[in-house]
Formats: sequence, C-alpha cells, structure tokens
Amino acid sequence: VAMSPELDTYVITKKVKEVLTDNNLGQRLFGETILGLTQGSVSDLLARPKPWHKLSLKGREPFVRMQLWLSDPRNVEKLMDMKRMEKKAYMKRRHSSVSESQPVDSGLQGSDFSQGGSPQHQQLQLKKPRVVLAPEEKEALKRAYQQKPYPSPKTIEELASQLNLKTSTVINWFHNYRSRIRRELFIEEIQAGNQGAASEGGSPSGRVSKAGEGDSCDGTESDGTVEG
Repeated sequence: VAMSPELDTYVITKKVKEVLTDNNLGQRLFGETILGLTQGSVSDLLARPKPWHKLSLKGREPFVRMQLWLSDPRNVEKLMDMKRMEKKAYMKRRHSSVSESQPVDSGLQGSDFSQGGSPQHQQLQLKKPRVVLAPEEKEALKRAYQQKPYPSPKTIEELASQLNLKTSTVINWFHNYRSRIRRELFIEEIQAGNQGAASEGGSPSGRVSKAGEGDSCDGTESDGTVEG
C-alpha cells in the first residue's frame, strides 16, 4: 500500500458500483470477499470516498484492493462463483433444518403443536446445531487462512474435501475467523488509543464500549465452532 501510486478514490468507487450493479452483485458479498469489511463499512466507503491524500496507509488499503479487483479480468466471474456457493450453502442449511424439524412436528399430532407449533417452538426446531471442529481441522484451516484469507471457491472445495467437511462449514469458518481477527484488531486500536489518551491526561471512558460494533461474527465467539 505504501508504494502504491496516488489513486482517484472517486473514480474507483464509481466503477466498482457500476460493475456490481450491472452484474447484480451485492455490496455485502463484495465487502466480505474482496475487502474484508462489513456491509456497513463498504457501503460508507462507496458512498463517501475520501481523497487519497487524506487517507492513512490503512485507509488506502481498501481502495488498492478495489483497483486490483477492477484490473482482474475474471473479477466478476470469481465473485459470481462465490455468490453461487453461498446460495448453495444457504439452501442446503435451510433444507437440512426443515427436514430435521418434520419428524418432531409429525409426532406431536393431537397436541397444541399439531398445526406446526408456536413460533418459539418452530424457532427452536429450525435452529441448527454448531459444528465443533477438531484441533487438527482448526490448525489446517488457520494455515490455509495465513496463505490466503479470501480463498477461491476451488480452494474452499479442496479444503472441504481434504478435511471431510461440508463446503458451507469451510465458508462459515473463514467468514467467522476474518470477523474475529478484524474485531481483535479493532479492540487493540481502541486500547492503544485509550492508553495514549490516558498518558496525556485524557479519559478513555466512552470509547471501549464501542468495541466490536459493526463487526458481527454471526454469534460465533470461538474459531472452533461454526454453523453447519
């Protein structure tokens, strides 16, 4: 990033929005897959890009990634592949959840749940248990993450095959692990800022409470458990 030439952030974001719109690709998918950012963060970047000279080195990184993505002749194809894989994983989870709930409902005929049960009961039945990964599986996924935090669909399928895991499990693990890393970095930055403020006599109160806001890990606090 430090060696990157000055980029026109307005032109870059305009082109990115055009490509996403023309190909019916969402900002959430683009943000998480290409930039490693949440939908809220990428929406703000695309809507209100700051001039290059006003950005810090860290602030310039997303625009460098955008420029590299725009320069990739297979950029749309890769993102479409990831979109299809996410949709396939979602449909598989949904189908599995519905299938698991059917025997329970059929066994409750004649009771208050004969018509499908209360919304709270249905929610409990549709909630899918988390997958607990073995230590060696976690280590293998972490090594793969260090090599490439945003693996291609082909790499995801290879990892799933090697570790005997579902493709959706590998996708969810990478998503959750990236979110965890971003959250930890965010908290470290706030703590470092608070220490600096404290040394200058400032009060750190009011800032720590925001740690982790906007960066969801889908409820997963550990890299060892992921949803199906």
